Amino acid sequence: MDSIERILFAHPFFSGLPSEPLKALAANASLDVYAPGDYLFHTGEPAGRCFVIQEGRVAIEVFDQAKGTIVLETVGEPSVIGWSWLLEPREWSVDAQATTLSRVISLDARVLHETCENDEVFGFALYLRFSEALAQHFQALLHRFAESQANPPSK
Repeated sequence: MDSIERILFAHPFFSGLPSEPLKALAANASLDVYAPGDYLFHTGEPAGRCFVIQEGRVAIEVFDQAKGTIVLETVGEPSVIGWSWLLEPREWSVDAQATTLSRVISLDARVLHETCENDEVFGFALYLRFSEALAQHFQALLHRFAESQANPPSK
């Protein structure tokens, strides 16, 4: 099996970033496996990790009192999920549930913060990539919302 460091260096999200900060992230990361139905995180919990999906699929969900669980998006490799560590209050605003057997690299948010603060070039590049990923997720969500309004489910 590839090392976490090798996986991060080859991952499109991290491609081209300076090697020393990536090595620091990899040294403090873990490779985790989630069975279908397992949660990576829950709304309101501290956002202490960031997840690089290596294999499998993960549903990003919210809970509505009237409608129950709403799946906002289902993502797979090569997605990076969990950007709540970036900003205060550093709590998850959604749930993330594995829908298939999923292997993810779990990055320590404390190490992410420290690495970004200690290497401004790396930090700026990483924040820019997270911003771009967040914008893509938001655009996909808006597109799905617009489609659901144009084609409401029949009752």
